[in-house]
Amino acid sequence: MPLIKIAPNSEKRVPTSSRYLNIVKSSGELYVFNEDAGVKAFQAKQNNTIEMNGVNFLYFANKSGIELVVEYQSTSLFVHAGDSGTVEITGSVVVDRIENGIEVATSVGSVEILPANAFTESEDVTVLANTKLLLLSADVNRKETEIFIHGADYCICRVGSTAITNTKGRVAAGGGGQIGSISIKGTDAIYIRNTHATKSVTVSVGAESRV
Repeated sequence: MPLIKIAPNSEKRVPTSSRYLNIVKSSGELYVFNEDAGVKAFQAKQNNTIEMNGVNFLYFANKSGIELVVEYQSTSLFVHAGDSGTVEITGSVVVDRIENGIEVATSVGSVEILPANAFTESEDVTVLANTKLLLLSADVNRKETEIFIHGADYCICRVGSTAITNTKGRVAAGGGGQIGSISIKGTDAIYIRNTHATKSVTVSVGAESRV
């Protein structure tokens, strides 16, 4: 099965000649689209099966600040659950038993994204000089997070996964009379690192969720 790496904030064209496209593995948030074919961007999750409906290719987009690794499979077979609880492969064999969850098939063009219906705020936190801090733990209900950078001294921060460093991750800066902000979509844990060598920075966080 093909495996591709997508650089931060970039996209790749993926041919999809078969009827179905399976997202086997994804290291983070994957968005797919083909606006010329009428397919608006939506998030394709690991283990999703996408029915192509005649679409010959899709763009795989990485909107995050870190590299995204995706393993996918283009196939003419569709796996679905039978009435007896077995897994049936259309036009082929029947698997007698299933150990893991059933894949959900997503038809291109018919994906419904439910809006957030709850907003929570956290107490301000201080990030010391040259220090990494966990802002939010992973939350499957979280849709989007707003992060604000402020304080007495201007500082440049890095935001992203636990892998962020002083030179790796999305950039957010503020303080010294300026308020900087950054918005992050998704459910993964969010870390912030203050890259300033001697000054601390204040961070405010608000999260939108679907509960």
